[in-house]
Amino acid sequence: MDIRRLREGDSELLAATIHAAIAEEEWRGRTVDLTFLEQALRNDSCYYFTCLMDDAPVGYLCAYRFPDAPGGGYHVYLQSIDINERFRRRGIGTVLVEALKRACIADGVDHIWVGTSIDNVAAQKLYAKTGGKHVETGMEYVYELDGGS
Repeated sequence: MDIRRLREGDSELLAATIHAAIAEEEWRGRTVDLTFLEQALRNDSCYYFTCLMDDAPVGYLCAYRFPDAPGGGYHVYLQSIDINERFRRRGIGTVLVEALKRACIADGVDHIWVGTSIDNVAAQKLYAKTGGKHVETGMEYVYELDGGS
Protein backbone atom coordinates (compact mmCIF):
# COMPACT_ATOMS: atom_id res chain seq x y z
CA MET A 1 0.00 0.00 0.00
CA ASP A 2 1.46 3.34 -1.09
CA ILE A 3 -0.18 6.57 0.15
CA ARG A 4 0.84 9.77 -1.63
CA ARG A 5 -0.15 13.39 -1.24
CA LEU A 6 -0.85 14.65 -4.73
CA ARG A 7 0.59 17.98 -5.83
CA GLU A 8 0.89 20.11 -8.93
CA GLY A 9 1.60 17.89 -11.93
CA ASP A 10 -0.38 14.92 -10.53
CA SER A 11 -3.71 15.69 -12.23
CA GLU A 12 -3.64 12.55 -14.41
CA LEU A 13 -2.99 10.33 -11.37
CA LEU A 14 -5.79 12.07 -9.48
CA ALA A 15 -8.17 11.55 -12.43
CA ALA A 16 -7.20 7.87 -12.63
CA THR A 17 -7.70 7.52 -8.88
CA ILE A 18 -11.15 9.13 -9.01
CA HIS A 19 -12.17 6.82 -11.86
CA ALA A 20 -10.88 3.76 -10.01
CA ALA A 21 -12.54 4.67 -6.72
CA ILE A 22 -16.01 5.76 -7.79
CA ALA A 23 -18.37 3.13 -9.19
CA GLU A 24 -19.26 3.58 -12.87
CA GLU A 25 -23.00 3.87 -12.15
CA GLU A 26 -22.34 6.92 -9.97
CA TRP A 27 -20.76 8.91 -12.82
CA ARG A 28 -24.06 9.64 -14.62
CA GLY A 29 -22.30 11.05 -17.68
CA ARG A 30 -19.90 13.29 -15.75
CA THR A 31 -16.24 13.54 -16.70
CA VAL A 32 -13.10 14.61 -14.89
CA ASP A 33 -11.57 17.89 -16.12
CA LEU A 34 -7.76 17.67 -15.94
CA THR A 35 -7.37 21.46 -16.10
CA PHE A 36 -9.66 21.88 -13.11
CA LEU A 37 -7.84 19.15 -11.18
CA GLU A 38 -4.48 20.78 -11.91
CA GLN A 39 -5.78 24.11 -10.56
CA ALA A 40 -6.94 22.37 -7.38
CA LEU A 41 -3.59 20.61 -6.98
CA ARG A 42 -1.77 23.96 -7.26
CA ASN A 43 -3.78 25.24 -4.29
CA ASP A 44 -1.92 24.49 -1.04
CA SER A 45 -5.26 24.62 0.82
CA CYS A 46 -6.44 21.51 -1.03
CA TYR A 47 -5.40 18.10 0.25
CA TYR A 48 -5.58 15.15 -2.13
CA PHE A 49 -4.17 11.79 -1.12
CA THR A 50 -4.21 8.67 -3.26
CA CYS A 51 -3.76 5.03 -2.31
CA LEU A 52 -1.93 2.79 -4.75
CA MET A 53 -1.88 -0.99 -4.57
CA ASP A 54 0.76 -2.53 -6.85
CA ASP A 55 1.05 0.89 -8.56
CA ALA A 56 -2.69 0.96 -9.38
CA PRO A 57 -4.89 3.64 -7.78
CA VAL A 58 -7.67 2.25 -5.60
CA GLY A 59 -8.84 5.15 -3.41
CA TYR A 60 -8.44 8.75 -2.45
CA LEU A 61 -9.16 11.38 0.17
CA CYS A 62 -10.04 15.00 -0.55
CA ALA A 63 -10.05 17.82 2.03
CA TYR A 64 -9.50 21.55 2.16
CA ARG A 65 -8.12 24.06 4.66
CA PHE A 66 -9.79 27.34 5.57
CA PRO A 67 -9.14 30.08 8.13
CA ASP A 68 -11.10 30.16 11.37
CA ALA A 69 -11.77 33.92 11.31
CA PRO A 70 -13.32 34.24 14.79
CA GLY A 71 -10.90 31.89 16.53
CA GLY A 72 -7.73 32.32 14.51
CA GLY A 73 -5.86 29.36 13.14
CA TYR A 74 -7.03 26.93 10.51
CA HIS A 75 -9.58 24.17 10.16
CA VAL A 76 -9.83 21.45 7.53
CA TYR A 77 -13.02 20.02 6.08
CA LEU A 78 -12.64 16.38 5.04
CA GLN A 79 -14.84 16.36 1.96
CA SER A 80 -14.66 12.78 0.80
CA ILE A 81 -13.00 9.41 0.99
CA ASP A 82 -13.73 7.05 -1.88
CA ILE A 83 -12.28 3.55 -2.14
CA ASN A 84 -12.86 1.04 -4.89
CA GLU A 85 -15.40 -1.48 -3.62
CA ARG A 86 -13.01 -4.44 -4.12
CA PHE A 87 -10.46 -2.82 -1.78
CA ARG A 88 -12.69 -1.78 1.10
CA ARG A 89 -12.22 -3.11 4.64
CA ARG A 90 -8.44 -3.30 4.25
CA GLY A 91 -7.49 -0.27 6.33
CA ILE A 92 -7.07 2.11 3.40
CA GLY A 93 -9.47 4.68 4.87
CA THR A 94 -7.59 4.61 8.16
CA VAL A 95 -4.23 5.16 6.46
CA LEU A 96 -5.66 8.01 4.35
CA VAL A 97 -7.12 9.78 7.42
CA GLU A 98 -3.85 9.38 9.31
CA ALA A 99 -1.93 10.87 6.36
CA LEU A 100 -4.30 13.84 6.35
CA LYS A 101 -3.88 14.32 10.10
CA ARG A 102 -0.07 14.39 9.77
CA ALA A 103 -0.23 16.91 6.92
CA CYS A 104 -2.65 19.10 8.89
CA ILE A 105 -0.45 19.11 11.98
CA ALA A 106 2.52 20.12 9.80
CA ASP A 107 0.39 22.94 8.34
CA GLY A 108 -0.68 24.29 11.75
CA VAL A 109 -4.29 23.12 11.53
CA ASP A 110 -6.34 23.11 14.75
CA HIS A 111 -9.27 20.90 13.76
CA ILE A 112 -10.45 18.55 11.03
CA TRP A 113 -14.20 18.43 10.59
CA VAL A 114 -16.15 15.79 8.65
CA GLY A 115 -19.85 15.17 8.26
CA THR A 116 -21.52 11.92 7.31
CA SER A 117 -25.00 10.53 6.87
CA ILE A 118 -26.82 8.75 9.66
CA ASP A 119 -26.88 5.51 7.67
CA ASN A 120 -23.15 5.49 6.80
CA VAL A 121 -22.07 3.27 9.68
CA ALA A 122 -18.76 2.36 8.01
CA ALA A 123 -17.72 6.03 7.84
CA GLN A 124 -18.81 6.62 11.44
CA LYS A 125 -16.67 3.69 12.58
CA LEU A 126 -13.71 4.96 10.54
CA TYR A 127 -13.88 8.46 12.01
CA ALA A 128 -14.24 7.18 15.57
CA LYS A 129 -11.41 4.65 15.09
CA THR A 130 -9.06 7.36 13.80
CA GLY A 131 -9.69 9.73 16.70
CA GLY A 132 -12.67 11.75 15.52
CA LYS A 133 -14.97 12.85 18.32
CA HIS A 134 -18.68 12.58 17.56
CA VAL A 135 -20.50 15.91 17.79
CA GLU A 136 -23.76 15.28 19.61
CA THR A 137 -25.77 17.79 17.55
CA GLY A 138 -25.50 15.80 14.30
CA MET A 139 -23.59 13.25 12.30
CA GLU A 140 -20.31 15.11 12.53
CA TYR A 141 -16.87 14.18 13.80
CA VAL A 142 -14.09 16.55 14.87
CA TYR A 143 -10.39 15.77 15.19
CA GLU A 144 -8.60 18.09 17.63
CA LEU A 145 -4.99 18.50 16.54
CA ASP A 146 -1.87 20.08 18.02
CA GLY A 147 -1.07 21.88 14.76
CA GLY A 148 -2.08 25.33 15.90
CA SER A 149 -0.53 25.19 19.35
